Amino acid sequence: MKPKLIYVYIIALIVTAYNLYSLVATERELDAVTAKNITLQTELNSLHAQCSRYQAEIEELSAQLKEAQERQDKADRGGERLTSLGKWKVTGYCKCKICCGKWADNRPNGKVYGSSGIELIEGVSCAADLPIGTRLMIGGKVRTVHDRPTDRIVEANGGKIVDLYCGSHTEAWEVGNERVEVWEAK
Repeated sequence: MKPKLIYVYIIALIVTAYNLYSLVATERELDAVTAKNITLQTELNSLHAQCSRYQAEIEELSAQLKEAQERQDKADRGGERLTSLGKWKVTGYCKCKICCGKWADNRPNGKVYGSSGIELIEGVSCAADLPIGTRLMIGGKVRTVHDRPTDRIVEANGGKIVDLYCGSHTEAWEVGNERVEVWEAK
């Protein structure tokens, strides 16, 4: 063989050896990166499982909190579901002629009946432009619509007036003439 050719073979062998060495080094680096990737993937799966457990705990605690709040709300309202009707004018009336006008003359057996035909009960009955039997919470006390105010009074107050039935004229006057929050109780 010619010396030049030997040099070419030697250089080719050196280049091939270098490439093989580089390839082996790259494979080692690739193996190290793959191992690190597997470790990180395992940690990520562990964290994901932990997040799932925490999410389940949060959902369970949220449900328990909601149930407790609903129980508390029902306990606070005696189990009533309330819907705000807004601010209404609240006044009082009794069975006297001053409060009831001409209707005070018609009291069979001394009993007072509302426009619904239902006997009025002090501290329970009220008059409002709402369906008869509607239950209202006013100032923390539940009243039931058994009567209607006159059309003139309803119109003068834009329909938002509740007249509380009281046992005496003095009690009716003590109710006052204020706008307060009125709630429908269901």
